[in-house]
Amino acid sequence: VVIGWFWRKFRHLPLPAWLLICLQLGILLHFSGGFLQVDGRRLYDVHVAGIANEWARYDKLVHLLNAFFACLLVEYIQMPGRASGYAPRTFVVLTVLGLGAVVEILEYFVCASIP
Repeated sequence: VVIGWFWRKFRHLPLPAWLLICLQLGILLHFSGGFLQVDGRRLYDVHVAGIANEWARYDKLVHLLNAFFACLLVEYIQMPGRASGYAPRTFVVLTVLGLGAVVEILEYFVCASIP
């Protein structure tokens, strides 16, 4: 329902193909982390390249990549003339941090309700 609402609300935006591909890749990686199993564990719990460090978990890397893609999207929507300076860039980062907080809350509710 939420994805359908977003599609209906934002379908008129003329987003470039490369940005749509980045967003689709981010969604695919995100859902893969929850649904794919590696050695009996969710992909989200797997350490990338065998590096046994907390920052090298698939979950952390996917969230980093999705935050980058979200920055590209917010910048494209909010700054069509490519305004320069610290204020517009700060706005983009703060917007993405807020969106990330909403995503984390939604993830918690999904993980708490689906075994």
